[in-house]
Amino acid sequence: MCSGHVPSGLRVHPDREHLVYPLGCTVILKRLGDGGQHFLHGHTDNVSCVAVSKSGRYADIIIWDFAKRDIYARLSLHKAKVEALSFSPNDKYLVSLGGQDDGSYSLRVWELDLPNRKVRPTECQTSLLKRIITCIEIADDDQFFFCGTTSGDILKVNLKTRLLNICGPVKNKNKFQNMYRFSYTNLEDHQLISSSHSSAVLDAAIPFGSSELFATCSRDDIRVWHATTSKEVLRIRVPNMTCNALDIMVDGRSILSAWNDGKIRVFAPESGRILLVIDNAHSMGVTAVAWTRDCKKILSGGGEGQLRVWELQPAWGHRLLETMKEHKATVTDIQVKSDDKECVTASSDGACIIWDLVHYRRCQLVLANTLFRCVRYHPEELHIVTSGTDRKVCSWGGDDKLVKVWTYLEGEVTHVGVGHSGKITSVRLCSNNRTLVTTSSDGAILRWRFPHPPSSS
Repeated sequence: MCSGHVPSGLRVHPDREHLVYPLGCTVILKRLGDGGQHFLHGHTDNVSCVAVSKSGRYADIIIWDFAKRDIYARLSLHKAKVEALSFSPNDKYLVSLGGQDDGSYSLRVWELDLPNRKVRPTECQTSLLKRIITCIEIADDDQFFFCGTTSGDILKVNLKTRLLNICGPVKNKNKFQNMYRFSYTNLEDHQLISSSHSSAVLDAAIPFGSSELFATCSRDDIRVWHATTSKEVLRIRVPNMTCNALDIMVDGRSILSAWNDGKIRVFAPESGRILLVIDNAHSMGVTAVAWTRDCKKILSGGGEGQLRVWELQPAWGHRLLETMKEHKATVTDIQVKSDDKECVTASSDGACIIWDLVHYRRCQLVLANTLFRCVRYHPEELHIVTSGTDRKVCSWGGDDKLVKVWTYLEGEVTHVGVGHSGKITSVRLCSNNRTLVTTSSDGAILRWRFPHPPSSS
């Protein structure tokens, strides 16, 4: 997923078979044909710019050897953020731009005066059109260059006359993190290649009994993805709101979501149509939600520490059945037992509570010196498994940006997945134990092949 936050961050490799772009502190090489990816790790902070040499062998300061997928050289001269990079046509020189700009939005073409060892600028004429330019790319024949802008359109400028040739496509007011393929001659002729969330992905959900689709949530929206192709099939937008958590009904007929405006929203998974809104569900935002297996009740947790049980009524009506208050801080996760008679909640107050959903009372309290982030029942439902900020007990992902698979009885790591460059925010395993989906704070969504056969899980 390309986040779109890095100016000039998306590059086409000269072999025309790969895309090169950063995600957090990782550089990703993506094959255009089948979508396969390779991850380059070496930076200790977020990558701020990317350049690819004309031969296609190197990419970025770290300079990478493209063929070997390894570090070729490190150039450590800039004291602050590197703003831009560019290779000379013969690959002999690399130009880097550092430091803050002067606040000017002018567009200039610089010519080299080799005898006098000078570079001389000429202003480009864009008439009354005013844009903030974030990236520039020159055509192979040196006739035109193209400028990307913060408003989402592209300027095509004649390199010889310095005059604006065309501007397009028509600006879209919605700022989505999309990747397009454009025609040089007609900027209105474009094709969507891929899309992604524009901010941290906070949760993921996989339908029960299926691994073909999964859903993720972030600021402003929920998205449903096709697992095999990684293509977005549905986008549900709630502008200026953040979806903190989501769950998919066992029968697959609805998507349950928790929002920071204190509302619970239920959507149809095929059309994105709103089916139910529970207003004022929690006073400090809804932070966790879960369906019961019989699809008749909704459980919700809030920033104030309450657990609430809601009953669904005909025609998507609802009523509040019970409010239980034991947690002293945010409820971060809810897991319902398979018989719907019990659930467990995790909280940032350092407590996990097992609740009786028949008599609506606390059954058991577990305390630890940690901020619990998630909790799950063991498949036999005789134990619970937790993860928290102390990185103890069991964790399939965390602040170390690694995805780990552990044996349950021995507590040994069997596999480590490297790919995320931000804090891992959720891990979901499909019910057939074949596919693992992880999300992170840098906006990345990664799909993994689960390393253990279903028969041994």
